[in-house]
Amino acid sequence: MNATPKAEMLTTDLELTADLDDTDLPDPSEAEAAAAHIPDDVPFHDEIHAAPRAQRMPVAPGRILCDRFVLTKLLGTGGMCSVYLARDLEAERTRDLPPFVAVKTPRPGYKDPARAIERLKREFEHAKRLSHTGIVQVFELLNEGDVWFLTMELLEGESLASLMRRQPGPLAPYLIRRVLRGTAEALAYAHVAGIAHGDLNPANIFVMAGDRVKLLDFGAACTPDQQPSAAAAIAYASPQVLEGETPVIRDDVFSLGCVAYQMLAGKHPFEQRSALAARANGARPATPDGLTNEQVLALMAALSWDRDGRPDDVRSLAATLAPPEQRRRASIEPEIFIPPPLPQNDARWWLFAAACVVAGIAAVVMTRLA
Repeated sequence: MNATPKAEMLTTDLELTADLDDTDLPDPSEAEAAAAHIPDDVPFHDEIHAAPRAQRMPVAPGRILCDRFVLTKLLGTGGMCSVYLARDLEAERTRDLPPFVAVKTPRPGYKDPARAIERLKREFEHAKRLSHTGIVQVFELLNEGDVWFLTMELLEGESLASLMRRQPGPLAPYLIRRVLRGTAEALAYAHVAGIAHGDLNPANIFVMAGDRVKLLDFGAACTPDQQPSAAAAIAYASPQVLEGETPVIRDDVFSLGCVAYQMLAGKHPFEQRSALAARANGARPATPDGLTNEQVLALMAALSWDRDGRPDDVRSLAATLAPPEQRRRASIEPEIFIPPPLPQNDARWWLFAAACVVAGIAAVVMTRLA
């Protein structure tokens, strides 16, 4: 039997997945009420199937969805959806399936379940068209009665939002480089497929081992012919998206600019205010320390209020803001090569001297070849 995955595994947008006003946030009494119906010792074997269907448990740990996915642990809850660690019983009969998956479903008690279900459907629709190592893999969209859910690959790591809370201030340059480049590659792949993400923010960028990243949650994504869906994280959305326009590539550029600025400066460019509020107040972000003129111009262009003022290529933006590491080549200049002192009381001193001369000549030759 496979061991249970680590508790910190997480594969979804848990912090900024909906319009996070107070009415959307989970009521603590809901969790307490649901917990009251959860048995203390839920078995993980076929005895579960003996439970009468009329006594359906709430969507909570212990519930089995579609006679297949055993919800074993609540990983997190956002404004719209909850995400569970789930054991796939079908994986016991075939080795082609992962034994554990993440199950994303509208949280019980959400005020607009139809909206949440529609967002899950849109996410699945786009996921079918996107197969990229930098985009979280979505397996199935299923329902059991009125309970709709996505099954997704289970990732180990944490969201960029969580990482930045743990590490206040600017992030390390190597981490900024990897996050920016990985996110840009995934976004560019979606853009080539004709899909704008529409809700890029730190909660939807997942940082894994080795500082690899996965782009999450295409529930607000759009093709040019689709009606827009409200952005979840309004502090990272462009003015045009906030005004109800369909997201395009340049809107993802604005969001990536906000994320990049926060990693570089250690704070949000508009102090977590929406772009509309910042624009109305004439706000302008201060220049982060340590950037070249080229990087400053690229970052400020990405944060332009006007779409046409932003670049239309996320790869070029990432390449400018996070250039490749500069590796210095070790070399020995002939004029500064000084051989060690020769031993004075050794009859074989001439062997040592010859070795030093050969080493000096070799160093000069290697330097000129390099």
